[in-house]
Amino acid sequence: MISLVYDKIIGVFQYGAGSVLNLAPSVEADLVRAGSAKTVPLIRPILQSGVRCHSDAVGTWSLAGGVITISRTAHGALTGDKYAFAPTAGTGTTPAAGIYAVTGTPDANTLTLSADASIAGTAGTGTMTGIGAQTLFSDTVPGGSMGKNGSLRIMCRHRHANSANTKTFEVFFGGVKFTQYGATTTLSSGVMAWIQNTNSDQLQQLSTSPGSGVVVGAGSYNATGADWKTANIDTSVDQLLVIKCTKVNGAEFASLENIIVELIPSLD
Repeated sequence: MISLVYDKIIGVFQYGAGSVLNLAPSVEADLVRAGSAKTVPLIRPILQSGVRCHSDAVGTWSLAGGVITISRTAHGALTGDKYAFAPTAGTGTTPAAGIYAVTGTPDANTLTLSADASIAGTAGTGTMTGIGAQTLFSDTVPGGSMGKNGSLRIMCRHRHANSANTKTFEVFFGGVKFTQYGATTTLSSGVMAWIQNTNSDQLQQLSTSPGSGVVVGAGSYNATGADWKTANIDTSVDQLLVIKCTKVNGAEFASLENIIVELIPSLD
């Protein structure tokens, strides 16, 4: 048996039959077969989050004393969660839209967010509509990490209102949409995306109809009646991976429960 524990920093090792190799948490392994110069890069997680991010919903907000107070019916948030705040201007200072940490939940219909230091001494009020594309996750895939035939495997889980109103989740990489999924009459769902460079660190395969979902353990994977098309994302430089949610009914809840992004480096 071969046991591997790996994370993020490249190291190289050799193994023999029956070996058990444990790598320190700071090591990412390239597997070198005994008697061979061939290096086999291992899959590694590069972005992940188990922190729930709630979509914004119909309600009101107020800013005072460096704290944003959100009034939203049955918000379902816990302290330490994240919140995709998308304010509509009203009076006074309007905080920037973005992903905020939930700092408190006084009751089932009220939660608080910490304001940016630049507006901590100001005040304002306004509303939220809960519609429009809301960013629930954004992080950087390091430039040069994929290689000319490397790929990313992205898996997300969601929770949302069990209704006929569509909650659309989308996966964007380098500003290009690779996957989308419209959830309706289910309380939970997920999306998967596989983004692969095709013999170039600036060329990727892209589905003509980018849909991929997992509901109650089943779903399609980018099925389409047309041929593949291409994207031209330069992965030799840093690129953003973004997860968005758009709701038809702004009063309903929808959240990104967790996400993991795995890097499968190029063999050449």
